[in-house]
Amino acid sequence: MQKEVFFSINKINYVPENILGVYFLYNNNNEILYIGKSVNVKKRVKQHLSSGRIYMRLQIQKIGYIKMHSEFESLMFESQLVKKFRPIYNRRLRKLKNPIYLSYSCSKNSYSQFNFLQNNDNSNSISFTSKHKAKKFLQRIGVEFNLCDVINGIEKSNSCCFNYHLKKCKGACVNLEKIMTYNDRFNSCIKKYFYTGKRNYVISFNDSLKNKSYAVVNDSQVKEFGVSNIKSYSVEYPSRDEIRIINLFKGKYKFRIADV
Repeated sequence: MQKEVFFSINKINYVPENILGVYFLYNNNNEILYIGKSVNVKKRVKQHLSSGRIYMRLQIQKIGYIKMHSEFESLMFESQLVKKFRPIYNRRLRKLKNPIYLSYSCSKNSYSQFNFLQNNDNSNSISFTSKHKAKKFLQRIGVEFNLCDVINGIEKSNSCCFNYHLKKCKGACVNLEKIMTYNDRFNSCIKKYFYTGKRNYVISFNDSLKNKSYAVVNDSQVKEFGVSNIKSYSVEYPSRDEIRIINLFKGKYKFRIADV
C-alpha cells in the first residue's frame, strides 16, 4: 500500500486519473473532515468541491488519498479509518439505501426456497441494491443448480413453471420431484454461495480488477482482510459493518468460501 499523498484543493487537476483508493478531506487545522472511497478519487473529490455539503466545502483546504488495490479493500479500509478517526462529516458509514436481502429457508418436509427480505442483514443473507439485481442473481444460480422459479418466487403461477414446459425443471412446482432430491441440489447451492453456519471461514472475491480480495472470519466476526499476496490488515474496530460489506460484495461479484 502506498503512503498517503497530499495536495491542496487548487492542485486537484494534478491528481492522476482513475485512482482507486481512500481519500481524506482536511480543514486548515489538518483535522479530517471526511473519509471516503472511490474508484476515481479525482472525480469524486471534484464532486465534493462543486456540489457537496456547502458547510463542509467551505472548510476543505487539503486533500489526501491512499491508492488501493481493489474496491473491497478500499471499502473495508475506509470503514476502519472512519471508526478510528471519527470525522465530523462521517456520521455513519454509508449504507445501502433500501437494500434487498436474499436469504433462504431449508426444510425437510417441503421444498427449500429463497426469500426476498427488506431487513435481514446477517451472515446468511446476500445484499443487493435492488430487487431486480437480486432476481437476476437468483435466476443465475437457479439455472446452475436446476432450481424452480415458482418455488423461489421469481415466477408467479398456480401451476407449473415455464421451465417445466421446456423440460428444464423437474416438476418441484407441481410436486412431481422428490423433496429430498430437490433439497439436495438446493443445499449444494447454499454451500457454494451462502454462509452455511460456519463461524470460521475465508471468503475471497474476484472483482473488476485482477487482484483477489479476501476476508478472514473467526467467531462470526471479520478479523482480517486484504488483497492476496499484496497487503493484509487486522480489524482493530470490529462491527457489523464488515459483514455488511461482505454481503454487499457477495451480491456483486463471484466469490468463494473456504474453511480456515
